[in-house]
Amino acid sequence: MPVIKNRYILAGIFFLSLSFVSAESKLDGYSLFTHTYTGILYGQAQEIVYKYPGENQFLSQLHWDLKPLIYLGFGADFGRSKPFEKNGFIAALSCKFGLPLKTGSHENRDWLNPDNEWQTHYSWHDAYSQNAFHFDLSCGYSWYLDNTFTIRFHADFSFMGYTWSGEDGYIQYPTNSSGEYIYETAPEWHNNLKKDYVSGIVIVYTQSWFLVSPGISFKAKLGSKFGLEGHFNYSPLAFCIARDDHLFGLNSRYSKGASYWDVLQFGEYISAGSKLSFLPNQFFDLSLSASYRFIDKIRGRTYKRDTGIGNNQAYMTSLDGGGARYSAFDIQLSARLRAHDWFTKQNRP
Repeated sequence: MPVIKNRYILAGIFFLSLSFVSAESKLDGYSLFTHTYTGILYGQAQEIVYKYPGENQFLSQLHWDLKPLIYLGFGADFGRSKPFEKNGFIAALSCKFGLPLKTGSHENRDWLNPDNEWQTHYSWHDAYSQNAFHFDLSCGYSWYLDNTFTIRFHADFSFMGYTWSGEDGYIQYPTNSSGEYIYETAPEWHNNLKKDYVSGIVIVYTQSWFLVSPGISFKAKLGSKFGLEGHFNYSPLAFCIARDDHLFGLNSRYSKGASYWDVLQFGEYISAGSKLSFLPNQFFDLSLSASYRFIDKIRGRTYKRDTGIGNNQAYMTSLDGGGARYSAFDIQLSARLRAHDWFTKQNRP
């Protein structure tokens, strides 16, 4: 199990923030709302090594689960106090902190034989989230079409940072008659290959995503008690810096570990989602949202550093050998109290 030293700190920040949930201030027809929420991410990230430049054949593919990742968060929204009556500027930001828990499994598949396209190696480990953080910032403008519907255009920036560790589990690598693992001349992998069990942290992987995108969204009234929102973003401006630390080499009995850095650019990013809000009175609302993010077609340079060897300098191994993917559903529950209105009305003489 990983050392979960930040769990209680994150929980403390979350519950402390509840003490000022949704303070509201009004400035010239605008309102600022702050709120806290909790939710889960359910999906998967991938680390990819391509076999040939400019082609899509894999050399390695590593899966890192988010099944699920539980998070706590807070955010703020700024916009018109009466968005269905006036046009105006809008802005929003949010921060999410993932809890350092087990998030599923980590799988690694390799196709190392240069003369054949068959899979040669496989390994499986428990996946633990060591760190997970999202920051989202949006700015734009809102137009009301009538007293029940608004449409909004905005520019968004998102940062997503993840660190996983792969722990325990097993590897299935082909061996020769001396028991040594085979790589470049490896035969085709099969499921009944002997499993070599390992313990402790085997691999650590970090993905840092930088996403810039335009977006379109709407906000609608559904009677006096409900509201509906939705958004869609698309952009070819997805960037990623990733690091993969093998704490032992492909052959733990005969070689050292290694670290790899990927600098990836111009991936395709899609985000879509909706939110349903329940407003039982003018002081309180409860929201449930569901959204999806998908990133693909991103490639770039890979750098390697062999660890435990006298020369510890990094060197580039490929101009076009690194890649990544990301896909996850986000289910979020948010409660918001209009504390300013409540205080004013409850204390009015």
